[in-house]
This record gives sequence, C-alpha cells and structure tokens, in this order.
Amino acid sequence: MLKINLLPLQMRRRKEMFPPNFLFQLGGIFLILLIAISLIIAGIRWQRGISCRRINRKWAGFFQLENKNRQLEVKKRNLEKYLKRKILWNEKFDLINRLLPSGVWLTELYWGKEKGEEKVFIIEGQSLPLRGGAVDNIIKFMDNLKNSKSFFADFKKIELITRKESEGTMGFKLVIKKQ
Repeated sequence: MLKINLLPLQMRRRKEMFPPNFLFQLGGIFLILLIAISLIIAGIRWQRGISCRRINRKWAGFFQLENKNRQLEVKKRNLEKYLKRKILWNEKFDLINRLLPSGVWLTELYWGKEKGEEKVFIIEGQSLPLRGGAVDNIIKFMDNLKNSKSFFADFKKIELITRKESEGTMGFKLVIKKQ
C-alpha cells in the first residue's frame, strides 16, 4: 500500500539522504585512511632515516679518509724534504765508479771540513800518466763529475785542491761542496 503524507511541509518528516549510522561509517573510514596514510609516511621517513644514516656513515668514512689523506700528504712533503737533503750514496758511488777514467784510482772518500766551512765531500786518489798525462786524467774525471746531472744534483761546487807527484803517479784531492 502506498503511504501519502498530507502534513504541511514544515511538519513533514524529511527523508534522510544518508542512513543514520552513515556518519559513524564515514568517520571510521576517515580514521582508517588517516592511520594508513600516517603509517605510510612513517615508513617513508623510516626508510629515509635508514638511508640518511647510511649516507652519514659513508660521509663520516669519507671525512676520515680525507683526514688520513691530509696526514699522508704532510708526511709525504716531510719525506720529500728529507730525501732532498739526504744523499743516496750507493747511487753516487756507482756513478763515481762509472765516471772514473782509466789510469785513475781512488784512495779515500770521506766527509771533512774545509777552512771553517760546512762539511764537504772529499775524494782523494792517484792518476797514471796515460793518454795525455796524469793531470789530463784528473781534469777529465772532474769534468765527468761536473757534467753528470745525477751526481752533481746534490752538490754545488767541485775544486781540485792539491796535486802531489810521486814515483810516476800524481795524487789529487777533490773537494765537493754540498748545496
């Protein structure tokens, strides 16, 4: 049967567009969505936090390496300064041996002081009068030493100090000043 409402409009019961528990259902859905969104955002932040911690650890490692690199650079510079002052004698002696002309031999190699100056390297030896004379052999040996860049890199000046003649040989003393 059909129901007809003949009451005036003000008194009529309006038809509700939504069922009575609709607001509770809508609120529940909204609350579930809010919780889901907050969980998603928390998960994203947690992931970013983990990745940020990883990045921070990598940066910390990078800065540690950077500091070690600086320390090694300082040590390297100090070592280079030390090696510039240090003379590698095994190389120098090998060069002296190769630059020595025939008819010349060495009797002494030592560090000494020359007329109040700083220490100098002194080479003493003898020369036979072969191929042009004993003096020419000594001068040739001096020139070989002067012209050898690897030998003369640590020294600044070479002088022939004394010459002694005895029994067909000529003695000499070369004074080499360090830079």
